[in-house]
Amino acid sequence: MEVEFITLGDASERLKVPPPTLRNWTDQLEEFDVHYVKRNNRNERMYYDIDMQIFEFVRDLKQEYGRKTTMKDISKLLKTDDRFVLRSQEDAPSPVQEPSNKTADLMNAVDAERLMENQRVRGMVGVIVGEAIKQMGQEVLEAIHTQWDKDREELKETLRKEVIQEIAIGKENMLQELHTLREEQKNWNEDGTQKILSELTTFKEEQKQRDEEERKKHEEEKEKIARRDAELMKSLKEATDKQKENMKPKSIFAKLFGNK
Repeated sequence: MEVEFITLGDASERLKVPPPTLRNWTDQLEEFDVHYVKRNNRNERMYYDIDMQIFEFVRDLKQEYGRKTTMKDISKLLKTDDRFVLRSQEDAPSPVQEPSNKTADLMNAVDAERLMENQRVRGMVGVIVGEAIKQMGQEVLEAIHTQWDKDREELKETLRKEVIQEIAIGKENMLQELHTLREEQKNWNEDGTQKILSELTTFKEEQKQRDEEERKKHEEEKEKIARRDAELMKSLKEATDKQKENMKPKSIFAKLFGNK
């Protein structure tokens, strides 16, 4: 029977992860309908032992594999792992009733202005907005990093296949030429020996030249990857700067009741 629990702040401290990260993991497991965390009458998350076991598993996978392991993949693993007790949405109902559209319409600008005169309310709104901005920024950066890694791996795989194909073609051509030399060897005589040796020498020189060209091409491909990485890093920085600029908070009143 579950009797002891800790709040999100204490849970994140025990797991040694930032509170926004633990909140994001919790939200995603609920979005994938895998595991739900109970809440108290103030709508605060309550983490019991079974919850901590699950999020320790999530943390360990993230630390070991990084961005290559998504929460979707982890959700599939949790569903098939008998070690964990997963809680359904029915077992963790939210105690907070969401306000209806009708109720929200009754609150006009004057009511909101009076409410924001309360110092405690302004502080709470500031914290909520700050946490939301941090979480949005983290999700955007994670999506950019994931796409960056995917594009880079696809480029490497494409280049690898092209190099392998070119090497295979070069080997096939070399075998064909060697076969031709063997056929000519059957008709060798004293006068023709020097000619064949000369052709063999020429062949070796040409092969050496082809190998050098392949090496140069490989170096060019490596430089291409390096340039692509630099471009991706530049795009990432620009996207991050733009995201930060877009996420600069406006006034509290404007965020809650923006111009229509």
